[in-house]
Amino acid sequence: MAADALSGYFRRLLVQFSDPVDFRNFQKINLYEDKNMFYGKDSVLQLVATIAGFFPVASTKRPTGRYVVYRGEQMHSFDEVFSERGADGDPLRICDPVTGEINKTCLEHWKQYDISLYLRSNWPSLQKTWTERSVSR
Repeated sequence: MAADALSGYFRRLLVQFSDPVDFRNFQKINLYEDKNMFYGKDSVLQLVATIAGFFPVASTKRPTGRYVVYRGEQMHSFDEVFSERGADGDPLRICDPVTGEINKTCLEHWKQYDISLYLRSNWPSLQKTWTERSVSR
């Protein structure tokens, strides 16, 4: 496709993100303000989803063995994508899998993937480009 055709295609494309774009609402947890992914400020278990809109689902992970076998769970995939590697070559974990405590050091590395933070932080330099593109439609 020519560049003009691609531009028109993407201009009309509606995108649905399967991954979080705002870490202030990361599976209903504010990674910047909350201290724990399993329990809220009031020590009540965080409910991060429902099944069929009715049955609440919590996010705790019970340790099994010595974490030798990873089942490919969602949090492991986020760690793989957003985290830097530790000394052992494995990605750092955004939260302790036993206590749920959020790793704020790891979060510093994650910030570069927070699209909402990027837009809010860089809006003065991005605004003109976005406004020009929307007007030229």
